[in-house]
Amino acid sequence: MRWLGGYRPSRLGEDAVSDRDAGVRHKRWLLGGIGVLVLFALAAYGFGMQKASRNLEQQLADNQAESRRAVEELSVARLALDVERATRLELERQLADINDQLKKRKAELEFLKSRGAETVRQ
Repeated sequence: MRWLGGYRPSRLGEDAVSDRDAGVRHKRWLLGGIGVLVLFALAAYGFGMQKASRNLEQQLADNQAESRRAVEELSVARLALDVERATRLELERQLADINDQLKKRKAELEFLKSRGAETVRQ
């Protein structure tokens, strides 16, 4: 039971002052402990953020390397596609030339056949 403003009647005078000082010291230790816990929590948070940052940097480096490989593969594929297109165009041009030569040869053959038929009739 507390009487007389929070002091027990048997503890008045110097004992009350020493109790009050002990309470203040207790509060200081408690606040100091809380401060240390807060510092540890902040240090742990900072460490976690630093680790997360390193992980993100590593992921970024991996993604950049993968992107470079993809760009190189794409450039090789584009070069192959350009070669294929050029080859196809050249083959189509050669086919058109061969078809023209075939038409000419057929026309010459028809002409020679018609000339041969006329000479046989005579």
